[in-house]
Amino acid sequence: MPQTGTARERRAAAALADHLRVAIYTRLSQDRALTKSGTGLQERACRDRARSLGAELERPVTISVYCDADVSAYTLGKTRPEFERMRAAIAEGQVDVVMSWKLDRLLRRVREGAELLELCEKHGSRVVTITDNVDTGSRFGKVIYHLFAILGEIESAAMSERLRENSQKRIEEGRAHGGGSRPFGLDETRAKMNRKEAAAIRRAVASILDAGTPIREICRDWNARGILTTNGKKWQPQVLRAMLMNPRLTGVRMHPVASTHLPAHET
Repeated sequence: MPQTGTARERRAAAALADHLRVAIYTRLSQDRALTKSGTGLQERACRDRARSLGAELERPVTISVYCDADVSAYTLGKTRPEFERMRAAIAEGQVDVVMSWKLDRLLRRVREGAELLELCEKHGSRVVTITDNVDTGSRFGKVIYHLFAILGEIESAAMSERLRENSQKRIEEGRAHGGGSRPFGLDETRAKMNRKEAAAIRRAVASILDAGTPIREICRDWNARGILTTNGKKWQPQVLRAMLMNPRLTGVRMHPVASTHLPAHET
């Protein structure tokens, strides 16, 4: 069979042939400060385990890292770009071991777990996790994998239900939403304006509506003048656009329609 690729590519492929190719996947559902500190800790633990596994097998280790920060694994329709990129690498036969700090970092739905395991088995890969000691290289390991996948989905469903109930309770009591960072334009109570930020919002909206100023230009102006997000970050056009279009600025709180009908004065 004729060889394909350049001589350099063939030499590189030969050099990597005996390597243990480990794909480390890290994820954090909420990273509102965008620090990635949580995923960094996951990665370091996985790197240590990957090197240990390579030593056990007496094989040099090649590591690829896939990180989805501030991304849920349970929400339907939510795309995890790095997870999909890792799946593509598995399908191309580039991965021997898929490694994650914990199985619920890797997946939160049973069907997704079954699909990933099927893909790994088809292409000669195995799944290894650190804290719950999953290793699908054995039959028992596959049983544990499926068991934790089921428990993960049950836990996520229960957590989502608790959050919905808490949110509905806050709505009925007329309290502000308490999660995440302080909204730009409001003070720490989330019930009163931050006058400096509110004034900046009014000027920005007027500039867009009256002069057609691009949002990108407003970002540059705010960043230059030290008007930063509530996390102390510089503004990006998509972030500023979302903030300016948030119904919260008009005093409206958006929430799913619930079975409880609130009196007119509370809506």
